[in-house]
Amino acid sequence: MAKRVTVSAIAERCDVAHTTVSRVLSGRKYQGWSVRPEVRERIERTAKQMNYRPNAAARAVQRGKFGSIALMMREGQSFLPMSMLHAASRHAHQHDNDLKIHVVKPDDLTDESRIPKLMREISVDGLLLTALPEQAMKVVTEATGVPRIIINSNHAEDCAYPDDIQGARLATQDMLKLGHRRIAFCTTKHPNSKYHHYSAIDRLNGYEQTMREAGLAPRMLHSKEPDAPSRHDPRFHEWRQDFQAPDRPTAAVCYSVESAIPIAEAALSCGLRIPEDLSITLLHPDRFVFTGVAMRVMHIPLDRCAATAVEMLMKRIAKPGESLPSQAIAYQPVEDGNLAPPPSKG
Repeated sequence: MAKRVTVSAIAERCDVAHTTVSRVLSGRKYQGWSVRPEVRERIERTAKQMNYRPNAAARAVQRGKFGSIALMMREGQSFLPMSMLHAASRHAHQHDNDLKIHVVKPDDLTDESRIPKLMREISVDGLLLTALPEQAMKVVTEATGVPRIIINSNHAEDCAYPDDIQGARLATQDMLKLGHRRIAFCTTKHPNSKYHHYSAIDRLNGYEQTMREAGLAPRMLHSKEPDAPSRHDPRFHEWRQDFQAPDRPTAAVCYSVESAIPIAEAALSCGLRIPEDLSITLLHPDRFVFTGVAMRVMHIPLDRCAATAVEMLMKRIAKPGESLPSQAIAYQPVEDGNLAPPPSKG
């Protein structure tokens, strides 16, 4: 096994003091202390040639911090866009922090006795929490005392989340500008479902507000069975009936991909064309193509939520006792995907 290269070995090779090497390689600024540029360059070059690797444990003891944060997610979580991870990692590195991804089992988040061991294993200064049950987030916060920021949840404090009311308003306004009046809101869940994420209510509210401001009646297409699992949801046949009616929708704002796909399939099975007969907009992090048609997407700003969450977490780490007001991240208008005016005999 290769011998670990130490600060003392680099100092001896460069013929400088141990303290000088330590301070140069730490990257920190020290008041009233400086080093000549050529000495700094020689130390950095020598450290690279000797394949020096900082001792993370020693650095943590010296700084009183680990120099890392963790994104904690639940085992089995599927909705975690790469753009969100990249943004979180990039902004963590800008603060000289590493980003760890920590996947936990559901049982670990509901048993308060397991949390201290869990935190010792990941050794971080702060947490980014995403898609965890409310009780689990409460247990983590109360049991550890580690600063945390929640991504994609809209509590009053310490959260960064998409402004889903504004996103749905933009989507509906796009349809209205094209002349659509029979615009439906489509979701996989019944309005009384106990499984709703906050965004389900906010997106519906944004759509309804915009429709009423235009003097139009909102119209929902959803499952008639509260809490029915999506794979057993009878919505496909229900929506076929909606699209065969004389007053069928000419446009649809879809909560997600999970509702956009069956809506599109139901419309196509009735002989309707997308977007010529039915314009569809969905809220989604990425571009979406279905049966060769690029659908209009309002891009959920989870990357900017993650970046904002990291900035908030750094402030919480610096001042652990001070909570921060939550921040709603605005959607940005896009021209990605196809829409069409309502058909003349729609």
